[in-house]
Parts: sequence; structure tokens; C-alpha cells
Amino acid sequence: MLPENNNDKLSPKLLSATKLALAVLLLSAGGIALYFFQPNWFKFNFTKSEPVTENKVTEIATTTASTTCLNCVRRRLDGVMAAPEFEKAQPYAVIIDNFSSARPQFGLSSASLVYEAPAEGGITRYLAIFSKDMAPSEIGPVRSARSYFLNWAKELGAIYVHVGGSPEALEMAKNLGTNDLNEFYKGAFFWRTSDRSAPHNVLTSGEKLTGYQQLKSENVLEFSAWQFKDAATSTSAITSGISLKYSPGYDVSWQYHDNSYYRFVDNTAHFDASGTPITAKNIIVHLTSFKITDDKLRLDMSNTLSGKALLCQDGACQLGDWKKNSTTTRAKYYYKDGTEFIFNAGTTWIEVTDDLQKVKY
Repeated sequence: MLPENNNDKLSPKLLSATKLALAVLLLSAGGIALYFFQPNWFKFNFTKSEPVTENKVTEIATTTASTTCLNCVRRRLDGVMAAPEFEKAQPYAVIIDNFSSARPQFGLSSASLVYEAPAEGGITRYLAIFSKDMAPSEIGPVRSARSYFLNWAKELGAIYVHVGGSPEALEMAKNLGTNDLNEFYKGAFFWRTSDRSAPHNVLTSGEKLTGYQQLKSENVLEFSAWQFKDAATSTSAITSGISLKYSPGYDVSWQYHDNSYYRFVDNTAHFDASGTPITAKNIIVHLTSFKITDDKLRLDMSNTLSGKALLCQDGACQLGDWKKNSTTTRAKYYYKDGTEFIFNAGTTWIEVTDDLQKVKY
């Protein structure tokens, strides 16, 4: 009997080889597709990785910084890197309302420096200092002047922005010349918003303040700058807080998180009208004394040249001092050993109070 003809069938070895070849072909095609059309879940670097040296890291950091801000210098106001023309630019000092009807405030998160101090009847008010290049499109509500706020503005050679004021403050403001910007007399640089009730509805803007600055005659006074450093970048989970009692509805606390202090008013997170949280890189509690000056319970602040201070940054606080060379010079802050406090670059809030017992940290 002749053997059966198997020419029309594959041998077992040939069949296995064919299957293997098909599998290799499919895998190769899949690999090519993944290389050229990488989906999000597949990321692979086929190039040879270059070891990163210390010099290489420095080079990358330098390139990034120079791309972001060429030839930048520290602003004297807050230590933030900025274009050279803004290093010594005249700042704007705006009295901002903190009455419940004035919240949320406009532009407060953009301030480089903020003083909070009692005004009268248990309320507090802000003096918000804005750098010319960072002043936002809405600032306010702008309120009336007080003499001690005016003194802080004078320390910086700032344009003092307000709506009227106490008799003492208005008398002092006469000496500011065109650095005094009062809505009562220069209303073109302000407007009243229709969604707030008077007197909590007066606003201004960085554009209007710059426009006013370009019209005025006085030379810009160079102010004494604090010392600045870059903020700590530690990733450790530091959690610390500062609380300060002013009066019901005005009590303040700050919580440190992600290298910044976040502000709370009566245990509620404080945002401005843009929805931006109010944060700071430094918190200073400035101890001084006040006295009532009239039947409206307006206050005046002591004109002493030194006092105690609580210095807070990078999640830690320590007691120190503040000193001034004269009533017209800028206050500076010092550690207990007498060395000058070095601020983190960025926003600083100065909480002014008359009693350290009102502060917990």
C-alpha cells in the first residue's frame, strides 16, 4: 500500500514555527505602535539617560529663573524678584474696610504688606501696601484714614489712599502733599460699586493709582528696606498656628501649611472677592498701646520708638523686639539676641495689638 499523501497538510514542526513567527510579528507590530503612538498609560524613554550632576542642576535652575524674569532684582517692598524698574517703585498704601458688610474685600490677596490694627468700637481696619507692578484691577472697599495708618504709609514714602478720615489724620495728611489721595477731593480715581451699600462700596484700582502717580509732582522717597531671604522649601509636615483676639467677628488665626500661612477670621477661611485665599510668608505681631481720642471711640497709637514683637515664619514663632530711630523712620524687627529679623520674600502681615496675652501660638 502506498503511503498517504500529506503535501496538503503542515507538519507539526512547521506548524509550530509558523505560529511562533506570527506571534513575533504581532509583538513587533504592537511595540512599534506603542513607540509612535504612546497612550497615557505607556511612557518610556528610549534615549540614554544622562547623569545629573550638581553643576547641571544649577545650570537648569539658572536657565529657568532667567527665562521667567531676566535681570530681576529683589523688590525693596517685599523681597520678591521683579524687573529692575520696580525695585524702588513708589508703593500704594490703601485703607481697606474690614466691617462685615465689606467682606470679601477686593484685591487683598495681592498686597505685599498688610497692617491690621484696631480702629474703634472693637473693629479692625487694614492698611494694604501694593507694589506698582502687582496692584490689581479692583482694590477696596476704601475707607477713612487714621493717623497711625498714615504714619506707616509715610515710612514707605507711599501714596496714601483713603476716603476722608479722623480730624487728626486729615490734619496730618496735609503734609503729604500730592502723596495724599483722598476720594473726597479726587473722586476721578475711585468709583462706587452698585452691589455694596455705602460706605462699604468705594473701590479703586492699580490702573487708576498708577494714573494718579503719573500726574503728581513730588519725587519718590526711597524707604529703608527690610532684609529678605527665600522662604523655606522643607517638605516636612509642619502644622502650626497663631491666633489673635481682637473682638467677636474680628478674631484672627493663621494656619501654616505648604510653606505659607493661611488666614482665618472667626475660624472661617478668609478669601478675597476673587476667591483667592489670603496667605502670607511672614506674620509679625506688633505690640504697642492705644488710647481713645474722642466720643466716637476713635483710637490713637502710642508714639514710642520700641516694643515687643512676635516673629513668625517657616512654621515657627519666637519673641523679639521692634525699634525705630525716630517717629518718622521705619520700624525694624529684631531677634532677642539683637540681630535683625530676616523676612521671607513675599507677603507680610503685621497684626497690631496691645496685649500679648491675646495671642496664642
